[in-house]
Amino acid sequence: MISKRQHQRRVQREAEKTLQLFTTTGNEISSENSQIVSCVEEDQQTMSNEENVEITLSDKLSAWFTKYKPTVECTRSLLRILKSENFEVPLSVRSLVGKKTVFHKRTVPPGEYVHVGIQNHLEHLSTTLCSELEDLIIDIGIDGLSLFKSSPKEVWPILGRIQNVPTTEVFLIGVYVGPKKPYNINCYLHDFVKEFSDLQMSGIFLKGKKINIHLRAIICDAPAKAFVCGIKGHNSFNGCTKCQQIGERVDNVNTYSIFCGESRTDEGFISRIYENYHLTLYNGMEMKLESIGIKMVSQFPVDSMHTIDLGITKKILTRIFDRKTILPVSPSSCLQISEDLCSLRPCIPREFARKPRTLIELSRWKATEFRQFLLYTGIVVLKDNIPSELYEHFLLLHLSYRILSSSTNGHQLERVQSFIQEFVQSFPVLYGRSSVSYNVHTLLHITECVKQFGPLVDFSAYFFENFMQCIKSAVRVPKHITQQICNAFMYRPLEKKEPRLGLKYINGNVKALRTAKGYFSIKYPDNICLLKDKIYLEIQEIIDEYKFKAKPYIELRSFYNIPVNSLDIGIALVEPTFDDKKVYYFHDIDFKVVKLPYKNSYVLIPEIHCLY
Repeated sequence: MISKRQHQRRVQREAEKTLQLFTTTGNEISSENSQIVSCVEEDQQTMSNEENVEITLSDKLSAWFTKYKPTVECTRSLLRILKSENFEVPLSVRSLVGKKTVFHKRTVPPGEYVHVGIQNHLEHLSTTLCSELEDLIIDIGIDGLSLFKSSPKEVWPILGRIQNVPTTEVFLIGVYVGPKKPYNINCYLHDFVKEFSDLQMSGIFLKGKKINIHLRAIICDAPAKAFVCGIKGHNSFNGCTKCQQIGERVDNVNTYSIFCGESRTDEGFISRIYENYHLTLYNGMEMKLESIGIKMVSQFPVDSMHTIDLGITKKILTRIFDRKTILPVSPSSCLQISEDLCSLRPCIPREFARKPRTLIELSRWKATEFRQFLLYTGIVVLKDNIPSELYEHFLLLHLSYRILSSSTNGHQLERVQSFIQEFVQSFPVLYGRSSVSYNVHTLLHITECVKQFGPLVDFSAYFFENFMQCIKSAVRVPKHITQQICNAFMYRPLEKKEPRLGLKYINGNVKALRTAKGYFSIKYPDNICLLKDKIYLEIQEIIDEYKFKAKPYIELRSFYNIPVNSLDIGIALVEPTFDDKKVYYFHDIDFKVVKLPYKNSYVLIPEIHCLY
């Protein structure tokens, strides 16, 4: 425990550090610290340009408070110090931030719901963007989130994303807070359906122009999808949302078929012809989403994040680590896999959010770590450490995932479907019949979703899951939760800031360049790339923002040949031998490449995860 005086001193030091952002003369930000607060200035640049208003120090402090969320006590102490230095700032945080909007709460048993609205966010789109648009295509994300470990409070937000404008952020449409999820989905979605119905019918006028709005997909994990559709959950025998397969009980576990059943249709859902599929409450009732023309089967795609990354990949690694495979993997091999994963940490480029961890920490891995393992590190660390049958089976999933993530996969979908069918049908042979869960079966339907919605990146839940964590961090205290969430996201900019592209200098020398393809440096692991004409390069020198010098790799070999030659999808095994250094152009780069050591060679794997 610290004393009250020590606490006051700590707050004073924190406020004095923050004060260093500002000069002691006038109300301007010093040039020395301008980069620190540049994000605040960028947030207000558009307002300043369009409305021709002067941005005061109080405005900048208000934006700083909203973005970085310092404690109220720290901010109050900072304001007192600034006031004592004759700055024109208010003395209270409430005066600084301004009066918050009061949102109308509606009772949705057993909690409450606040509707922020779609139109409130779309009105913040820039004039330039609106002039280029005729239609807005929106994806909706719905999921639940527990806020506190010591409280049953749950948050169920309705999130939106403009799919045909990739430069926009996810936005909050409405939020429910209660001790449990809403009892009735129609009551929960009432405000959203009413607003979207009006927008769908009359469009929306933005900057004097009428723009039509369409809903493309509703993206959820399996429990949320069952809740939104009013159907039985994924643990039931009739839980597949795409076909009429009937599961069976194996070793006290509900398992699914390794084959597709007769397809479910949107018309069949409307007619309620599927037995033991709809919940009794909604069996004779029209769903709110149906009333606005949402197709309850085809507009709910299979999400790769929950199905593949957190579902199948996690199941495979868990069964290998727990020795629950038909061909068991020895503890020494599992230890070797963990050591190999840790040895790859220095080899991971900066586009990755996390570095590899050991299998001992498997229960704490995040979805991005499972994706990283499946697309990149797994094919290297598993190659000599598990039986060949398990490794070749893993490659089927790895290969399918990479192809389905590509925007040029149209001519390969039938081939990918055959790989997936082989993978699913072999799953019970290698991991036991009880291992065929909802996720394993649902993988059979993911190719059809790619045909309808495009590459996996185009209907991934990663966008919405990242926003869910922002919601969690916005809740500071367990009171007035809906007000805290709405205040945090009501006025959040809808359009993303353009990434800062350009050269990075160290001691006057060019050391790196950030481009739309990624961050390229002269140092490993950010110095490997693949040109459009399939030449792998190691960057040696960056001349300017257009040209660089690099050495091309020679003697490319395939890393695996089953089920296809790895060179066909851009994965190569190379020796550290090069051709002569030449000049190349950055606009000829197709992919940044991950370079992983394997024995005395290296495996080159083009990055595709950064497209998410």
